[in-house]
Amino acid sequence: TKPSIRIISPAEDGQVPAGSIDVRVEIDATNGVEKVEYYLNDRLTKTSDTFPYTEKIRIPRRETIKLEARVTDLLGYQGSHTVNITINDEADTIAPETMINYPEEGATFPPQTTVTIQTNSQDNIGISEVSFYLDDRLMGKTGTPPYEWNLSLPDEIALHTITVIAKDGGGLSAQDTVQIRIEEPSNKH
Repeated sequence: TKPSIRIISPAEDGQVPAGSIDVRVEIDATNGVEKVEYYLNDRLTKTSDTFPYTEKIRIPRRETIKLEARVTDLLGYQGSHTVNITINDEADTIAPETMINYPEEGATFPPQTTVTIQTNSQDNIGISEVSFYLDDRLMGKTGTPPYEWNLSLPDEIALHTITVIAKDGGGLSAQDTVQIRIEEPSNKH
C-alpha cells in the first residue's frame, strides 16, 4: 500500500508571513516512514526522518508559493500532498489558542510522579513555542508538535498549578491553567 501524507498546517490557501513557518503533516504509512521531503515551488527545501516529521521552513518573499510534502516509505513507495499558500507581510494580529487536554482540572497524583502535559495549541500562522510551568516556575519549552512535556511532580503534598503558554511568531500568546492535587495514595482495606 502506498503511503499517504496530508499537510495539516498551513492550510490550503492559507496566509503565512515571510520568514519561518512550522509545517505539520499527518502520515499513514503501513510500511513505515523512511523520510519526508518538503518542496517550495518544486525545489527541495528540507528533509526529515524523525517523527513527527514537523519542520520549520523558511518562506521567501513571494506572493504565492506551492508547498509540497512528500513521504517515502521503507519500501520506496511515495505519497504527496500540495497546498498553495500566500505570503502576507502584514503584522500578525491573531493570537494563538491553547488548551491543556491532560491532566484535567482537579486531577490527583501521588508525589514524585511523572505526568505528560498534553495540549492542543494552534495558531493561524504557526506556534513558535509552548512553555510549561508548575506553580509559576518554568519547567520546559517545546517548539515541536504535539506540544507535550513530561513533568516530574514534586513530593510536596498540596494543590499545584500547571500553566501552559503558547506563543506565535508575531509575539502574541495564549495560556491555559489547571490545578492538580498531589497527595499520598489512600490505603483501602
